[in-house]
Amino acid sequence: MTGEVSMFAGREVRLRINGVEASHYEIAALAPEDVLRIEYHDNPGVRYGNAGAVIDYITRKPNAGGTVNGSFMEALSSVKTSRDDFFSAASNRGKSQFSLNAALQHRKQTWTREYDEIFHFPDCTHHRVEESEETPFDKKIFRSSLNYSLHEPGDYLFNSQLRFTLHDFPSGLEDRRGKIYSEDSEFPVGIYANTAENTRISALDIYFQKSLARDQILLLNAVGTYTATDHVRQYRETRQEDLLTDIRSEVESEKYALIGEGIYQNRIGSGTWTAGMRHTQSYTENSYSGNSAVRIQLRQAESQVYTEYLGRAGRVDYMAGTRASRIYYSQRDVSREKYAIEPSARVAYELIKDLTARYRIDLKTHTPSIGYLNDVEQPVDRYQVRRGNPELKPFRSLEQMFTVGYSRPGWAVGWNTGYIRQYNPVMESVLYEDGTFVRMYENQHSFHNFSTELNLRVKPWMEHLSISVAPVFSRFISKGNDYQHTYTHVRTSWRDRFFLRPVDR
Repeated sequence: MTGEVSMFAGREVRLRINGVEASHYEIAALAPEDVLRIEYHDNPGVRYGNAGAVIDYITRKPNAGGTVNGSFMEALSSVKTSRDDFFSAASNRGKSQFSLNAALQHRKQTWTREYDEIFHFPDCTHHRVEESEETPFDKKIFRSSLNYSLHEPGDYLFNSQLRFTLHDFPSGLEDRRGKIYSEDSEFPVGIYANTAENTRISALDIYFQKSLARDQILLLNAVGTYTATDHVRQYRETRQEDLLTDIRSEVESEKYALIGEGIYQNRIGSGTWTAGMRHTQSYTENSYSGNSAVRIQLRQAESQVYTEYLGRAGRVDYMAGTRASRIYYSQRDVSREKYAIEPSARVAYELIKDLTARYRIDLKTHTPSIGYLNDVEQPVDRYQVRRGNPELKPFRSLEQMFTVGYSRPGWAVGWNTGYIRQYNPVMESVLYEDGTFVRMYENQHSFHNFSTELNLRVKPWMEHLSISVAPVFSRFISKGNDYQHTYTHVRTSWRDRFFLRPVDR
């Protein structure tokens, strides 16, 4: 329904057109007759940020004419809305192309939730059970881009893109409406919670690719972004005519970011050597009002240099690379600086025809979310407050994945197993201070996630009908400084696709 592309264990899939990063809406706008080939990179390296996979659509460039493409899926009613609309237009003239893309996704419905909360005070326990009423959920996402490209196949590609994205969430997933029952009163407490958020993102993306002698390629990319967010949260509790709690918090955020990257690629024999550097500089200002009033300024910078080699020896494809990073951020009188080395490796071995095994391992460094680094304290309800923590530190993770796949014309089977271990990750803590529970994020002990998936796919009617079934088992272990949580998740997903199209083309 949405056209998005995903893969096992939540790994990122990056889409590209002639090497330029693209959205799934831009892929949908391609005319099939203009696609020369599709390059699938299942072992992308540090150049792609260690994404799970990269799909690059290599297209021909028409010298004249244009295309107009639209897709509109509407499911509208008084209680539920599901909308996926897309429109694109392109005009070609010589080596140039102008294009416009716009997409709207809208989800709206009502639902009910159940809360069973227990607050363990030092001298007593307070138990609250909520009977929820129908609560609205509303989410709208609008994406648009205006694009100009100048392309000489085999020589150079220049692409400039102006993007605008709007996220409008009048009602969020954590909204609450209902009544709370507890032992301390015979009268229930009415509860109302609403979070509304509106985010506008503007970006200018300039990309240049030049083919040099002896199979060498130079790529340059510069991106400037501006993000503005308005966040409003309201929370009220009432008992009969009495107002027990009235909380309103507003956050206005502005973020400016500049990203620059240069990549050099050289084909050496049967392998490819890549080296590059990337720098990101950002400035964020958050203004808090309502029950808390304060202004926070945060500066961040991340510099990277990386290199990798991708080669093949017989039936084995392999990649080895490393990235050196400097991470810096500051807020008021608090600053953090960290240097990190992030190696990664991939290997794929074709055991027999159509049977391939793959293994990948990555050591990554993660920076805390900007929203966690403030030193602001905001009330959540009459028992809880949320407090920022500017003392948070970057943390590391080790990620591994093993995959075996066997594919035949009418069926295919695959097995994926992944393990992620985070060292001193940023996770939540709950403290008790002066009669109030304080929720804040801290660097904890560790986090573990083990997932395994079996994927079966058959095509009983070849190109006209495809059926897939994928049972998944996941185990999560969160080890905090003074707690441990475990969770096991088992699910099975299935998908069938029916195509009416001629076999002969």
